[in-house]
Amino acid sequence: MKGAMLREALFWYDERHEQDARDRLRAALAPDPAFDLSAPALGVLATEWYDASAVHRVLDLMADGKSAAERDALAREIADATVERVSHGVYRFLVRKLISPHFYARHIQTLWSQVHSTGRREMVVEDAAKRAVSRTADWDGHHPLLCRVAMETVGAFFRVMGLEEVRVTPVACVDRGDETCVAELTWR
Repeated sequence: MKGAMLREALFWYDERHEQDARDRLRAALAPDPAFDLSAPALGVLATEWYDASAVHRVLDLMADGKSAAERDALAREIADATVERVSHGVYRFLVRKLISPHFYARHIQTLWSQVHSTGRREMVVEDAAKRAVSRTADWDGHHPLLCRVAMETVGAFFRVMGLEEVRVTPVACVDRGDETCVAELTWR
């Protein structure tokens, strides 16, 4: 996984959590050569690729002790925070004015490949129903929390586009034995 989104998620984590939680995360990762435990965002660089197992360890630690509902909320918070951090200023303006759910759907694989080295993404948008179905398949880096973050990231971008009352509903996940991961998105 490319470090860009992980880096933003770690900045969010540091801003959102008390020092003892941040210290526990760092202590649990020591001594992992993938991370610089003394650096901001664990030294994760936006342009570097990170092994899925290292990313999974961080996510497992973030989700440790949380209920299913709390993990779902965590995924949405991470997605909202990372999209907010990468789509500010002129980028936010461009997303709001130029990008639509159809545009996002046409380019979802390209966007995905900027962050993930495996996996196929597709999305179908139904304007009349104000609904989209997003699918992820063949993703070697799958992790249950990361999967939910990926689903919620689409919702976060839809909110930046100006869509209202965006709701993300997981329909299927390989973690539950399904062939693909599927999310339904609706809006008003």
